[in-house]
This record gives sequence, structure tokens and C-alpha cells, in this order.
Amino acid sequence: MITLKEIVTAINERLLTIAPDVEIQSNDISEGFSPSSFFVETELQGSQHGSYGRERTILIRIYYFPSDRHHKQQELLDMTETLELGFEGCIELKEGYPVFPSDFNAGTTDGVLQATFEIYLLEFDMTETGEDMNDLYLNVEKRD
Repeated sequence: MITLKEIVTAINERLLTIAPDVEIQSNDISEGFSPSSFFVETELQGSQHGSYGRERTILIRIYYFPSDRHHKQQELLDMTETLELGFEGCIELKEGYPVFPSDFNAGTTDGVLQATFEIYLLEFDMTETGEDMNDLYLNVEKRD
């Protein structure tokens, strides 16, 4: 099963690819932040469990803190474009497990860019729980 830590790690790896000069913060943003940095949060939108496995919709929220607090308009517009293009394709959470982001949105609050998108996960539990069948006995009757 995919963990939230694995999801954040995959998002951070994509951020390093699309914006290699921007630092990624892993501390809580209430502790402060460095200029020109990202912070990633996840929010579980819905989760259903069953005998087959689990189905989840996860909201990804990326905060971008610009390098200059006073002349940030152009920088925020450029980063919005970078994030939109960088997350429009497939993200591989782990080998053989791709997801496709949907519903990309971006806006600015208090001079901080907030970009969001959703990912949908459907995970199957393929482990066998029953006993292997050794012999099958079949009685077949012919009816007219």
C-alpha cells in the first residue's frame, strides 16, 4: 500500500526536477520559512476500505514562498506556470504505480502561492487468504 510519506516524497522529487533552485521545507510552516521555498501538505478527501483493498482521493497542496516579498508578482506568475506544467503529466509514486494529477488550481494568499491538485489511488490487496485447493471432485449427472 502507498503511504502518505511516499506521496510527499514523490511530490518533492518532482518539485526538485521542475524547480531545482528552490528549497523544499520539511518543517512546519508555523516555525517560519526560507524565502524561495516550497512546503507540501496532503489532505485526505475520501477513503473507502473493503475486502479488495482501499480507494482514496488525496488533495496535494504546495505552498511557494517567493524570494522577494515586495516585488513578487512576476515571480508568482512564473512559478504558477512552472507548477501547472510540471504536474500535468504522470507522477510515479513508486515503481509501477503511476498517478495522474487532476483539478489543478492556484492562487495567492498573503503573498504566498498555493497550488492544489488531487490524486486518486485505487490499491488492491492481492494476497491470498484461503487455503490452496488440492483436489476437486465433481459429480456430473446426465439428464434428458
